Amino acid sequence: MTKYLYLPILIILFSLAGCNTKSEPPTVGQKVSFDRICDRSNDDKRIAVEGFLTLPEKVSSKDKMSVLLEIRAVKDVNKPGRVGIWTTYGTAANRVAPIDTALRAPNSTEKAKLQDWSKSKFSYTHADLKVTTNDGKSIGYLDRVRVSGKVGFPSKVSVSPCVLNNPLIEKI
Repeated sequence: MTKYLYLPILIILFSLAGCNTKSEPPTVGQKVSFDRICDRSNDDKRIAVEGFLTLPEKVSSKDKMSVLLEIRAVKDVNKPGRVGIWTTYGTAANRVAPIDTALRAPNSTEKAKLQDWSKSKFSYTHADLKVTTNDGKSIGYLDRVRVSGKVGFPSKVSVSPCVLNNPLIEKI
């Protein structure tokens, strides 16, 4: 009977040995200009880009582990040219403080109709963004940052044409 017990245990141990549950630590990438981030030649490469982080207009209530932040070339949150940054929730380095996912920020059309949208049904703004940098400092959406990440091209329709994964976030 005991020999039948060893077989499932050995199978489990061998399958666990092949799993890598930890991701690689984030590292500094090769600097590229903002307009070249999503070039297909950067696919699966680690790049670095400078800009300003913001929260997305909508945050999925289904995802309790991560959020797709956006990085822009300029401070103005209404300017186009956003690229996604997959960021894990938390207070450790290179993470974003959790936000109430039951709520959302107004889109640009809704903002135009509201005098003071901070008192409306929308309860988070870009000012609620709190990111912990690689060296442990807290930054917000008006802070210029350098984000290094591995370029990926989402298979689904996305807000941005590409995303940076496993980010390293530095205030500059």
